[in-house]
Parts: sequence; structure tokens; C-alpha cells
Amino acid sequence: MRQGTVLTVDSDSGMLDLLEDVLKSHGYGVVAARSVSAALELLRTRPFECVVADAAFCHDVGFSLLGHISNLQLTTPVIVLSDRANIADAVRFVKMGAAYYLPKTQIHARVPTAVVEAAARRVPQQAGASALAVEEDETPGPLRGFLGSHYRIQQVLRAAAAAAQSQATILMEGESGTGKTLLAGLIHSASSRRDGPFVEVNCGALPENLLNSELFGHERGSFTSSTGKAVGKFEHAGGGTIFLDGISNAPPSLQMKFLRVVEDRVIERIGSTVTIKVDVRIMTASNQPLAEEVRRGHFRRDLYHRLRVITVALPPLRERITDVPILAEQFLRILAEKHGKETAAFSRQAMQALLRYYWPGNVRELRNAVEHSVVMCPGEEIQPHHLPLRILAESHDLLEGVLRPKTLRRARQDFERGHLRRVLKKTNGNKQQAATLLQICRATLYKKIAKYNLAE
Repeated sequence: MRQGTVLTVDSDSGMLDLLEDVLKSHGYGVVAARSVSAALELLRTRPFECVVADAAFCHDVGFSLLGHISNLQLTTPVIVLSDRANIADAVRFVKMGAAYYLPKTQIHARVPTAVVEAAARRVPQQAGASALAVEEDETPGPLRGFLGSHYRIQQVLRAAAAAAQSQATILMEGESGTGKTLLAGLIHSASSRRDGPFVEVNCGALPENLLNSELFGHERGSFTSSTGKAVGKFEHAGGGTIFLDGISNAPPSLQMKFLRVVEDRVIERIGSTVTIKVDVRIMTASNQPLAEEVRRGHFRRDLYHRLRVITVALPPLRERITDVPILAEQFLRILAEKHGKETAAFSRQAMQALLRYYWPGNVRELRNAVEHSVVMCPGEEIQPHHLPLRILAESHDLLEGVLRPKTLRRARQDFERGHLRRVLKKTNGNKQQAATLLQICRATLYKKIAKYNLAE
């Protein structure tokens, strides 16, 4: 699916071809320019999602491309690519307005994600802040416990921070394991109801009759096994928050009762006709899109519209994969302490395996994988063979090394990797000299550097 058009700027046709291949494979249109003047002419005549430019065009006198874009008052973000990235240049380019400064060896791994994030950051400047958006320093302290730097998680946190300051009903949607329960608890902790109870109920964990009694309570003798009066969860949550997880699993009879609670904040215990007023904030969550459940006739339309006063959609982990290192390292600190281990870090290969995995179980699965690795690791650094095998299966080369003897194909790859490393060391990292010695073009060299993880 076409996601927008990116302007690439480089004098090397091989590099322009490489950028075009990478960006088109991620759904972007690509327009190439080989000079600053050509790039500026294109920027004056049409909008672009992002500019990806060689550092040579942003360096030297006046940081030419960045300076011109600033003078034109364009909001198009610029990603600067360099043959030999260093911290001093990174600081200088970012100060001059670059959104990202990346080494060309990481074109495959980081440019597509950088384009997405740079373009997303630009939207609020053009369209104005969302009604739910708040400044980062306004985010209540408890919400900072929800980890992630990806722009989609930052959007979730801004919406949650605004919602925490209200009494509005909240609907959270997202796959299992994305952190809906954690976020609900954090919103409660950041709200004016923080001193009241936070009561969680899983609507899919109990049969209909037990769930009805659990939520609304019952009077003595209202059914065979009721030997006394019982207060339900809605009453227990008085003055605080009730969180109804798995709301899409609620049976039709209870959906009707929920409708009355949401609308009027009143309940009746089973076996009673006495109306009880409840002072409770309602938050709900579903791992299925409720709009689709309504369309299929499985969920009441009127209840759906009352629940979605504020909707927060939590993205799956695979769509914010850049947060994996942040989350994994946080879990590592917590779980190493829990199990009394000295484990303090992931090896580069182990982290690469985590980044390649699809994470169908989302953040919950990542936490479990880190706990497995902490338990299996006897030393201070987690290696690939300490990870669950399902994660290694996504990293075929790593799994091959753990389970099977080296194949001829693997032996050839290892030789090529070693030879490339020696040549790069001999040329002190100079990619042009290395490409000349290897008798390949620079674009091919960059592809092989990325393939063999030789960026360092």
C-alpha cells in the first residue's frame, strides 16, 4: 500500500538505487535528486513525506540542504545519511534541524522506521495538537511507567494523560498482551480517583450466571446456592474505577445491564428490585475490534457508542519494534533481581534475534521470553542459545548455529563475513576504498555490511 513519497538526494546512482529498493519494499514512492538545486526545485513544487539525503549535501558551507529547507519554511523532515557516522556530526546535524542522522550501513535496518517516525512527528506541527494531546511534561507521573519511545505509544500516553484528568468512560482496544490492563491501572493512579479502589473483572473468564453475580451481587435466596447477601464488583468499586476486560465476551443479557450502569450509574442485585446508585468510573477493554463485533451482531450498538467516549488503541509490539530493546532491558533488570541472577545485558546477536521476531503475544510474550532467558543464562550476558527456540526460529542463522552443524552455505557466508571485516579494518572503515579493493560497487558493499551486521 502506497504510504507517501520520499525524496532521496545523493550523487551516487548506486546509493539512490539502494534507497529506492528499500523504501519501495516498505510501500513508499521514491523520487531521486542528484544535487541540492534539483532537490529544492522538487520541494518547491510538491509535498514529500520525508527527505533522505547524503551528508555531503548538508555539510560544509551553511549546511546547504538543511539551511535552504529552513529558509523555505518547509516542515518536511530530513534524514541525513553518512558514510562514516560520528557523534560530533550527529549533534551538529540535529541542531541544524535534521530529524535523524544515520550511517549508510544501516539503510536496510533503520531508514524505513526513521521515515515513519519523522513523518509522524511532523503532523502535529501542520494540523495543530489533537484534542487529546498534552505536552510531555504534563504527563502524570504514574503514566511514565508505561514504557516506549515509539511515536504510536507516545500518542497513547498523551491520550491517556488527558483521559486521566476526566471522569469519561474509556474503551481500550488492542491485541492480547499489549498492556491494556497495565494502562488502565496507570490511568486510575493518575486520576482524581487514585485513592479509591481499582477493581478488575475479566468478562470472558466466568460463565454468564457467575459473572452476573460477581458484577452486580445478589440477595440471600436469589438462587439455590446463595446462602447470604453478596456485594458485587460495581459496589466494591465505589469511589474508584472498575475495569471490564474482555468486554466483547459479555453475553447479550449482561450487555443490557451494562447499558443501564453506563447511562445512569445504577444497579440492582440479583433477586432484588431495589435500585442502588454507584459512584464508579468505567473503563473497558477488548482484544477484538468492537466495531466489527457490532457489525456482526455480537455486540449492542447502543452500548458500543456509550463505551467509546474516549478510545485508546494500543499498537501490537511488531508495529513498534524499536521499543523492544527498551522493554527487554527493563524486564531484564526486574527479572534478574527477582531470580537473584547477575545477568545484566543481552549480547548483540541475542538482541538482533529479539528484533527479528514477530511477537504474536506482544509485550507479555516479550516479558516471558526475557524471564526464560534470565533463568537459562548462567552468566552476565544473554546469548542467542538462552532464548526460547521459537524466537531463534525467526533468526535462521542463529538457530542453525545452535541446533545443527555448519552447512556449506553457512561456511561460505562466514568466510565472506570475515573477509569483509578484514578489508574494512584494513581501510580503516573507508567504504569507497573497501569497495575498490573488493571490486564491487559501494551500494553492494552496503548491502553486504547490512546483511552481515558489520555496521560497527
